[in-house]
Amino acid sequence: MKKTVIGLPREGALISITENFAVTAKSYVTVPVQYNAFIYVDDVSTYRLGPCTERSLSAKFGRDLIGHQVKVAFVHWKNIENTYWRIEDYRPNEKLYPNLFMNAEGSLQSEIVNYPRLISVFGEKTTITEEDIKNKISLAVTNIISPILAEKHNVSFS
Repeated sequence: MKKTVIGLPREGALISITENFAVTAKSYVTVPVQYNAFIYVDDVSTYRLGPCTERSLSAKFGRDLIGHQVKVAFVHWKNIENTYWRIEDYRPNEKLYPNLFMNAEGSLQSEIVNYPRLISVFGEKTTITEEDIKNKISLAVTNIISPILAEKHNVSFS
């Protein structure tokens, strides 16, 4: 049986996920420096592996892993900086000020503490960039702030 080494499938992505493969006694993983790997066994995040060169999956996590379908999510550890959000054209107290439109905007920095949960937000996507994550964060912030503005300032959105 031939040795199979699984490595980072796509350079430049914050998170890059392999296709499913069956583990054999000769399945190895190489995790680059500045990355960690989450090993998904039967689609459940089960193990984490730090930077290494040609680490045997069955030797590291047990021979019971042989025959299971796994995929590997390679994650580049970094904070997500300068995520901008913007709410445009909201109208505080439309009755008093019918021609007044306002905007709310800001930026934030995020520290990701649960990568498997973040990966689950993207479903079957196998390449997740920093921009993808910023877009999700911006959408979430906007969805949280809009109702607060609406309630606090009797706001309607155009």
